[in-house]
Amino acid sequence: QYGYRFRVVTLDGQVVNAGGSMTGGSASRSGGLLSRRGEIESLTSQAAGLKESAGQVRATMEQMEQELSALAAELWGIDSEIKNATEDKIRYEGERKRLEMALEEAGRQQRQAQEEEKRLTQRLAQLKEQNAGAAELLRDLQDQLTQAEGEIGEISARREESSRQLSGLGDQLAQKQLALLGEQKDIQALTGQLEQLSLQQQNQHQLKQERENRLASLAQENQQIAARMEALTQENSQLRQEKEALGAQIQEKNQQRTACEGQTTQLRAQSKEVTSRKELVARELARLEERKTTIQGDYDAIISRLWDEYEMTRSQAEEVAQKLEDPQRAQRRLAELKNKIKALGNVNVGAIEEYQEVSQRYTFLKTQVEDVEKSRAQLGKLITDLTGQMREIFLRNFQLINQNFSRIFTQRFGGGKAHLALTDDSDVLESGIEIFVQPPGKVINNLSALSGGEQTFVAIAIYFAILKVNPAPFCLLDEIEAALDDVNVSKFAQYLRRMTDKTQFIAITHRRGTMEEADVLYGVTMQEEGVSKLLELKVSEVEQKLGMKSSGQ
Repeated sequence: QYGYRFRVVTLDGQVVNAGGSMTGGSASRSGGLLSRRGEIESLTSQAAGLKESAGQVRATMEQMEQELSALAAELWGIDSEIKNATEDKIRYEGERKRLEMALEEAGRQQRQAQEEEKRLTQRLAQLKEQNAGAAELLRDLQDQLTQAEGEIGEISARREESSRQLSGLGDQLAQKQLALLGEQKDIQALTGQLEQLSLQQQNQHQLKQERENRLASLAQENQQIAARMEALTQENSQLRQEKEALGAQIQEKNQQRTACEGQTTQLRAQSKEVTSRKELVARELARLEERKTTIQGDYDAIISRLWDEYEMTRSQAEEVAQKLEDPQRAQRRLAELKNKIKALGNVNVGAIEEYQEVSQRYTFLKTQVEDVEKSRAQLGKLITDLTGQMREIFLRNFQLINQNFSRIFTQRFGGGKAHLALTDDSDVLESGIEIFVQPPGKVINNLSALSGGEQTFVAIAIYFAILKVNPAPFCLLDEIEAALDDVNVSKFAQYLRRMTDKTQFIAITHRRGTMEEADVLYGVTMQEEGVSKLLELKVSEVEQKLGMKSSGQ
């Protein structure tokens, strides 16, 4: 029917080449491990015996598994008790070490408090000698210190009692430590107040000394200012005399300046008058120069015009010239004649034939333009209709693919959700497509966050969704499940099996799960060096020979 131009593959796996040669089908089964009948029969009998043995072994294994489960539960309980005891032992040892360390820290803090008490006593004695006015404050501080010593003594007694009852009074020891720390902070605060008072006394003494020095300095400056004031008084009287003399000179100079200003005003008026007359003369000279230039230009233009229009010189024109009674009327008549001559233009003898030719060409071109405009309108309408149909078909198929993709993704991943979306709903034919997926228990913002197997499974789900909308009669798959693990390979193969009702699949694969779902297996072997041989294995025939029931494949 097709002129032997195509290679044909039948549903049972036979291959008919374009040249007429055929592979598969009833190929020789005399060679190879897969076609040895004797071995298959032997294996069938062995399989029956192994099934009986397997039943007995299975019962024995179930009993042993029950016993093993009981022993494992008992062992788990013992391990739990051992772990609890170990944890209690570690916890008790840690608590004992913590209390011992707390006891040592309390002793150290007590020694520090005693040393601090001695240092404060010495400091108080020094402050009493240095500042008699602070005796009352020191007595208060001594009382507080005595109270703190008493509290420290009580804390020491409580510490000794805590050391005798170390195992049962850990919480009380912690409280006493906090109290001891509080008392130490109070002692430190009192020490800081004493030091601050000492610093204030020293500062007051320094301030008093500075003020006495400042008072002596101010007295010396006062004497200097008094001497300076006396000198300024003498200088002021001298300057007053000089001022009176200068006042007389200034009055004389003002009279002279008034006389000079009067003379200057007269001279400025005379200069302004001369300048005005000079400007008038200059403007008149410029006007006359401009008038001369204009007249000379008119004269040159008239001479040029005589020669250009009439080819006459001035002397020749004077000879033939006639006196005009009304120059304006003559000028108007001249302009009227020139306009009439100009209106005549160039005479075209072939204007009629040229008009007919141009008219025919115009009619022809106008008809073509109308045809082109009409065709363009029709094409525009056709393109609009086709674009609308393409949009409707694309949106309809896209929605079906999106629905299939969501369903297939959920089935294959065992949950989760996925969908497809357009990046630009206003222009679906030029829009991009975005893929949104969320496997169970994950939050994915980018497809790159998925593993290689998950990305492959998403791509396979989209491909199956497209095949659901538009099934192809024939499909070739080249190791598309290579990145999947064994569990997902089985899911892929099972779903691929469900789609064989409308599409024939040829899968190139190395994965066992895909091979187990195939109807026919083809392999290439080289039993002889340099000679490749094609082997065919039909799963249905193997099942019949081995006595296995079909699983619906």
